[in-house]
Amino acid sequence: MASNKNNTWIKPRHNTLRNILAPVIGLYTRLKFGIKPEKFQDQGDRQFLIIMNHQTSFDQFFVSLSFRGPIYYIATEDLFSKGWISRAISYIQAPIPIRKQTTDIKAVKDCDALLLGGGSLLQDRTSTRSILYYLSMIHCAKRMGKRVVLYANGIGPVEKRRNRKRVKRAIDRVDLVTLRDRASAEELREMGVTNPNIHVTADPVFCLDPASDEASISLLEQAGLEADSRFVAVSVRKWPGSANFSEEMAAFCDDLRRTYNMEVLFLLMQPEKDREAAQQVRDAMEEPSYILDVPCSALELMGVLGKAKLCLAMRLHALIFAARMAVPALGLVYDPKVEHYLRELEMPSAGDVSDFNREFAICKANELMADYDAYVARMREKSRELSAVAEQNEKLLWKLLEERG
Repeated sequence: MASNKNNTWIKPRHNTLRNILAPVIGLYTRLKFGIKPEKFQDQGDRQFLIIMNHQTSFDQFFVSLSFRGPIYYIATEDLFSKGWISRAISYIQAPIPIRKQTTDIKAVKDCDALLLGGGSLLQDRTSTRSILYYLSMIHCAKRMGKRVVLYANGIGPVEKRRNRKRVKRAIDRVDLVTLRDRASAEELREMGVTNPNIHVTADPVFCLDPASDEASISLLEQAGLEADSRFVAVSVRKWPGSANFSEEMAAFCDDLRRTYNMEVLFLLMQPEKDREAAQQVRDAMEEPSYILDVPCSALELMGVLGKAKLCLAMRLHALIFAARMAVPALGLVYDPKVEHYLRELEMPSAGDVSDFNREFAICKANELMADYDAYVARMREKSRELSAVAEQNEKLLWKLLEERG
């Protein structure tokens, strides 16, 4: 945005390009993923602030197809340092540099409601800086008279006493809180939160449908597996304090292949962070293994996981995808949120990655496989139950927006 003269052309240009590209992208999503994004109804002239974690660079296109008008994105600074690609994106999309507080405060000022969606945003295990950022946005929005919604969040771990007090003060001011598990509700109660507008629902993933069978089979073939292969899907990530994990996990995977004649397929939920950890386990294995290392949307990963016989996962959303697809799973605990959600999903744990033991994990896998059919039936029932509860997230949100105009 070099000048005011150029600024005046951004919205018309964006509208024109959006109207040209939307049908093309819509057709592509139908052909590639077998889905048709639904339009939000009764949008009127309201403005929305959407805060989202995305799995691939294509996810924001799914969001844009749900709105009648164009969406403007706040982008990290590295997007503006890619030469001609950055210039093309800037011309088509006019993304806003993420000069954090200044930009975000202006966005909050212009919106009707601040929605903090998904994930464990309020936690201080990563750093205090992260939790202070989200809490500051909540307080900023409330000072401006905006409605604030925590949408399908997980809470914690919040370990520092001062941060627990900060979270309590902020959550007691929020207009609506939906939580993806009971452990998060208990965490807020222990902090002394008294907000009556707290509801335990489920992760919105349970409202999603996977990519088509054709797309899922195509991805399996790209990974080197046959369409009808029996396989265990494995999701691992890099994590400090797990020095012997790769070797123990490799031995566990080898045993599953030898005992149950299942191929081992590694899935990269966050490729940049998971690729190295997956390769370390593969290098330590004696048996052959496979890895799906191509760009995948969340729906495609869910579709692939739905073809698995078993899932072993550190990544929380790999476990959630498995539950959604009724695939028996064993959790690999590296964080309390994984342990909490294993209880919520009634899934067994194969152990903690900090002292992972192959014999314990093999024992748990044998117990599961011995009662496999009954376990699948329980998972199907749990998936149906959580799918129904997950629908409450959207219903509660729209009720709040409609009640208060």
